[in-house]
Order: sequence, then structure tokens, then C-alpha cells
Amino acid sequence: MAGTIVRHLGLSPEVAVWELVGGIWLDLHRGRSAHCQCLLGHPDIHRRLLPPAAGGAVFSLALLAVAAFIFLCGVGHLVDATLFWRPWYRFAGLIHLATGLVSWATVIVLLRYLPEAVRLPGALRLSREREVQIRELERAQAELQEREAQFRTLAENVPLAIFTADARGGVEFINSAYTQATGRAAAQAAGEGWMEAILPEEREAFRKAWNSAVEQRKPFAAECRWKTVRGDARWFLVRASATGPEGGRWVGFAADITAQKEDAERQVKLERHLQESQKLESLGVLAGGVAHDFNNLLTGILGSSTLANMALPAHHPAGEHLQQIEQITLRAADLCRQMLAYSGKGRFVVARIDISRLIEETTTLIQSSISKKAVIRFHLEPNLPACEGDATQLRQVLMNLVINASDAIGDRSGFITIHTGSVRADAGYLSRTYGSPGLEPGDYVYVEVSDSGCGMAPETVSRIFDPFFTTKFTGRGLGLAAVLGIVKGHKGAIRVYSELGKGTTFKMLLPATADPADADTRLPAPQAPWKSGGTILVVDDEETLRSVVSRILESWGFRCLTAADGRQGIETLRKHGQEIRAVLMDLTMPHLDGEQAFREMRMIHAAVPVILMSGFNEQEAVSRFVGRGLAGFVQKPFHPHQLEAALRTALKE
Repeated sequence: MAGTIVRHLGLSPEVAVWELVGGIWLDLHRGRSAHCQCLLGHPDIHRRLLPPAAGGAVFSLALLAVAAFIFLCGVGHLVDATLFWRPWYRFAGLIHLATGLVSWATVIVLLRYLPEAVRLPGALRLSREREVQIRELERAQAELQEREAQFRTLAENVPLAIFTADARGGVEFINSAYTQATGRAAAQAAGEGWMEAILPEEREAFRKAWNSAVEQRKPFAAECRWKTVRGDARWFLVRASATGPEGGRWVGFAADITAQKEDAERQVKLERHLQESQKLESLGVLAGGVAHDFNNLLTGILGSSTLANMALPAHHPAGEHLQQIEQITLRAADLCRQMLAYSGKGRFVVARIDISRLIEETTTLIQSSISKKAVIRFHLEPNLPACEGDATQLRQVLMNLVINASDAIGDRSGFITIHTGSVRADAGYLSRTYGSPGLEPGDYVYVEVSDSGCGMAPETVSRIFDPFFTTKFTGRGLGLAAVLGIVKGHKGAIRVYSELGKGTTFKMLLPATADPADADTRLPAPQAPWKSGGTILVVDDEETLRSVVSRILESWGFRCLTAADGRQGIETLRKHGQEIRAVLMDLTMPHLDGEQAFREMRMIHAAVPVILMSGFNEQEAVSRFVGRGLAGFVQKPFHPHQLEAALRTALKE
């Protein structure tokens, strides 16, 4: 019977339960009986005794026993009520006997289990509480599993290499972001494998920082570079903190900060370029001021040498020296124009140039600029194709290369060789040059400056054209950077050959043109002196210039009046306006500058022609007088022939 009940209720095969009015019996499959006293107090009673579907089957069995007892009692009374008038007392007696046996058995069971019955409500209440706890535990376990799944999903999708490690730095877990960043499998990062990816030169410092953080129980933070399987190195920010009471486990992340590092480097370069631009701007302002003052001095030198040459008889030995002074002064004037160009107040004149002839015109200046122990040799090929460019800029390139060659020789004896020629350059040849990208293969003229100096190492050669890079103690680092800029502006290129202890060769390549070179850029041949008359007003704040210009004008038959600034010039014009034929006036002067003085002079004597003298380029200077009737312009320093041409045009002679 017990087995039938067990099978009916779905109980465990090892357990048989027969309960009458709260009594619980265990009938083991071996046939022994045992009394279960602590079963209801067990935390897993439902799992140990009943399968999940049984629910409260034991308590229902007790109710079934009570119901059977009442049913039998009722049957006996029903039989008595129905058959009392019939003599079937044997059957009724049997019924009463069965009822009595059941009743006595129930009483015996209840008496035996009375202590347990007393504790039954508490056990049932405890069972219900445990059931609630079990449900809460199961719910907590489900939530924990869900959160663990969420964490794993987050860890696998976040763009950070999340890891857990022990105190020695051995990785226990690392997500797939590590693989995506470095190309290394997560298994390769296990243990201390992740530290092996750090560049060797940074690995030891990283370990020391990690050990220091572990010893001091402080959060760890460090930047390092990890080498990827592609061979490149990427920057990572690694942060970690200890967890748990012992601090034996560390949780952290590694973030790829390569982009931020590159942005920071670009920002530093941008700031450096801005500083360099500010330096160049300051140098430009300084150069503009120096060039303006120096132009006045050069005008005095050029005018005085010309007057001295005019005073000498023909073929006098000193005449050649004076002509050299004039040529050098004009080359110095070219440098002043270059300084004005740096300051943004100059202009470049592009012409077809014979590069060999240009160097011939500059030989005196070159020889005066090099070391006394350096011997310069010229190998200038005649009849070269012309190249288009600005003569002043190309002279600057030449002078810079020659001065660098002289500095490389130093105090030792040595040779500087300047060689010109033409070459047909192919794409392979041009690819090994510095200069404009995408140069077309073709015909080029070249200027080669070589020296027997100390030479340069390859790493130095790779940086010589960087702005502000210099190997000289007092250098500014602008020379070769300016050279490369000029060459690029002429759509050319430079090749550099250098070896330590064997000297250096710079080869400048310029595109050749099919057209012939322009006329000779040297000074024009002397002409018959010009003779005129009348009064000329010279207004300039430089006394030397006023004196030289006055003597030149007087040699042509003019009478000169001078003024030191715009205010004096206006007063002089007001007094002698009717006799003054023309005014020569500087642009930059104290009190009243040339523009303000010109406006006042037009109000006093509108018909008098005014010729502007300035060290600034004509376009910038004349733009201030557009539509105001300016009679002419001469750029300082000027040769008397240029002044003569401007005066003849203004006076219509």
C-alpha cells in the first residue's frame, strides 16, 4: 500500500510515506521502518523528500486518514439506521469493529506523535519561510546570472581592454578588445604575457610602477606603448585598482590613446610652427626696419662712388675699384630687397637668367664673404640655357651655400668649387632630391657648390632643411630652410652629397627654358652727362642721403633745397613754391610722413611734380598715392641713372 501511495504521489523511490492524522512513517525499500523527526526542519525538505510536483502531499495524506475514519463511522450509523429493524447484526457488528479498530489506531498514532503534532504548526511555518527563502535565492541566482551575462556582453563590446590580474601582474581575464588593439590572442596575454607586448625600453619602468602601486595599495596608472603583430607601436593608458580585503586581485583597463597622442603631437607642432611664425614675423619686422635704414646708407655709398667715378678722368686706375664698389652696393641692395620680402614689403622680379653670368656678377661679393684660408674655384659653363627666376633670390641661395661651405672648412685650408652646367634629369634622379613634389623629368640647369670641409652624417643631412635646425653655435637655422623655400618657389630641387671627413656638395637644379636670357643685369655703360637747371626740393630724414642726392643734382645743373622731414618740406615749398621745379621726397619720415606731406603739398602747389623715394617696393608705396598725381618713383638704393630717368620723365625732358 505504501508503495502504491508513493507511486501515486510521485515520491522518491527510496522513500515511502504513510501518514495518519499527522503521523509520518518512512518505509525504506529494505523493509525497515524509521521515524522522521527532523525532516520538516531540513532546509531542502521539498527536494529531499518530495519531487517538486508533490507539493503538500504528506499533509494531504493525514487529511485522508481522518476522512476515512469519519466515513467509516458514518457508514456504521447509516447501517444501524437502515437495518435496525432487521436482524443483520453480524454485519453491523463487523462495521462497528472496524470503526473501533481504526479509532484506536488513530488514537495510538496521535498519542505517539503528540509532541510532533504540537510542533507541526511551527514546522509548517518554518517550511513556508524556507520556501520563501528558496524562491528568493533562486530569484537572486537568476539575477546574478543575468548580470553576469550583461557584464560579459559589456566587457566584450566596450572599446577598452578590460582585465583582472593578480598582485604580480599576471592576467587572469582579458576581453577581446586586447586582441582587436594588438592583434594578439587573449591566451597570449595570460599570466605576464601582456607585459611582453610592451616595448622593451618601457617594460622595466612599467613593472616598477606596477610593483610600487601593489606595495602602497594605491591605484595604478601608466602610459606605455604596445607592439602589435603588424609591427607598429600604439600608445595605451593602463589603469587598475586593488579589490577585496587582501588586495590580491586587481581590476583595470587599457585604453588606446594613440589618436590622443598624435593629436597632442600635432598640437605641439602647431604651437611650434606658430612660435616659428611669430619669430619669423618679428624677424620680418626687424628686417624691414634694418633694410629701410640700410637702404639710405647704400644710396649714399652708391651715389658717392658714382660721383667719384664721374670726377675721375677716363681710364683712371681708381675707376675700376669704384665700379666694383657700385656693383657690391647693388648686390647689398638686393639683399635689402630680400629682407623687405621677408617682412612682406618687398617684391620679386621674375626674369630669364643666365645662371653662369649671374655668378660672374657676384664673384667679388663671394670672394669677400669666405674664409681667408678657403680657395674658391669657378667652373662656369658658357652659353647655358636660361632659367626663370628672381635674380636676388638666386644670389641669396648662392651666397648661403658658399658661406656654409666656408664654415664647413673652418680654420683649416680647403677648397670651394662652384660649377654650373645642364643635365637631363629622369624621374629616378629627381626622386632623390629635396624640393617641389611631382617634378617633371626634363632639362635642368644646375649650380653645384662643393667643399672639402668636415662633411655631415646621414642623420644630419636628413634635417638640414628643417626650420631652426642648425649645427652652428651662433646659427639661427634659417639659412638652408630659406634656400629650400626659394628653390621650391622656382619649381626646382636640391641634391645633397655628404660624407663625414670628405666634404659636402649641394646641387641646385632649375628648370631650363628654350627662350634666351634677358639682357645683362650689370650696370649700364656710362653715357654723356645730363645737363638741366632749376630748383629741386629734396625731403628726407637721412642727412647722408640728402647730401649725396644734392651733389648728384648739382652735377646736372640743378640748385637744391633740402628738408629733414615732411613739416620742413611743406614750409620750404610754401616759401619757394614758384621756383621749385620738382620734389624728391622719402615715404617714411618723422612728424609728417611722405603721404601726409604729399597731401599738403598738393594743396599748396598742385602743379609741382613729386617723385617718391622709398626702400619699399613700388607696388606697395605707390598704392597709397593712386589717383593723386604722383610723378614718379625710385626705389632705394638707386643709381644716379635711375634717378635721372625718373626726373627726365617728371620734367618731360
